[in-house]
Amino acid sequence: MKLDQIFKRMERYMRLLEKEIVAFDKIKRILRVKENVGGEEVVIEIRISPEWIMGLLELGNISKYDDPCGLLRKLLEANFDHPEYVYSIQGDTIYAVMFVSVDALNLDVFYSEYRRLLHAYIYFKDVISR
Repeated sequence: MKLDQIFKRMERYMRLLEKEIVAFDKIKRILRVKENVGGEEVVIEIRISPEWIMGLLELGNISKYDDPCGLLRKLLEANFDHPEYVYSIQGDTIYAVMFVSVDALNLDVFYSEYRRLLHAYIYFKDVISR
C-alpha cells in the first residue's frame, strides 16, 4: 500500500473514531491525536511507514525517577506479564508503544491496538511509576 493511501485511511479512521487530529505531516510521516486519559490531556503520535503503523504515547522521563533501574525492571516485567502493553525507552523518554502491520490494517485492528496505548498509560501511572 502506498503512503498516501495509508495517510488517507488513517485520517478516515480518526474521523470515524471522533479523534481530534492536532498535527498531520506527510513529509515527516506523522499524525498526532489529542486524547483525554484519566482526566489528563495527552498526545498520541502515530508514525507511518510503508510497512508499519507505530503509535507512541509519552509517559515521562526516566531520569526524573529516584530508582531508574527499578523502573526499567517494572517496565520489562509489565511487558512480560501484560503482553497487551508494550513499553519502550528512547533516550530518557518512556513510551507506551503499539505496532500494526500495514498488511493487517483495518479499523478494528487499529482501534484495538490504539486503545491499548490508553490502557498502558493508565497502568503505568497507577502501578509501574509508583
